[in-house]
Amino acid sequence: MDPGPGVIQWYGTGGEKLLHGLISAARTARGRHEDGQVVIDLGPLSARLEEARGYSVAHIPEQKTHAAWTKARERLSTGVGTVLNASRLGVSPTDQNKAAEGFAIGWAEIGEGIQGLKETDDRLRALGCLPTKDPGK
Repeated sequence: MDPGPGVIQWYGTGGEKLLHGLISAARTARGRHEDGQVVIDLGPLSARLEEARGYSVAHIPEQKTHAAWTKARERLSTGVGTVLNASRLGVSPTDQNKAAEGFAIGWAEIGEGIQGLKETDDRLRALGCLPTKDPGK
């Protein structure tokens, strides 16, 4: 399958760095959650999301790959927001169940975002965009 020059340009002018940086930051945050850490700094993941949002050539010129990329970023962003909202300090005892439910929903959304990033990476690889450094699967 021929990716076309636009996809190669997107990948080579920062897309690879954005995609793999976002995968790494999301996996790190998710791993800390899975390890049971009570305090997890979502700042690096939020910074990577913001960087990806502000990337001037953010549109991948291949419709299905761009849709996967966009959906993955949206799910990560929603998940981070949900986790942060659930983690507000001073949660009253009556709101603890809501907070726990919010955490579960947020982390599940982050997991879906990571899956979407992996799908984006797989699509780009199928189009011939091979990473200079593999973020792992």
